[in-house]
Amino acid sequence: MTYRRLPSLSALRCFEAAARHGSLSRAAAELHVTPGAVSRRYGRWRRSCAWRCSCAAPAA
Repeated sequence: MTYRRLPSLSALRCFEAAARHGSLSRAAAELHVTPGAVSRRYGRWRRSCAWRCSCAAPAA
């Protein structure tokens, strides 16, 4: 049997806060971390999921 690692809880919290606020900066302020830290954790959570996040803005 193969087990997949679950995403970290901190990455999930960052994703949830960013989705709720619609902004990494506001999520960072709520979580008392830098926007860069939220961005890294958000990216780590997205990479750990098998599906693509539909809430990410397309590249311009």
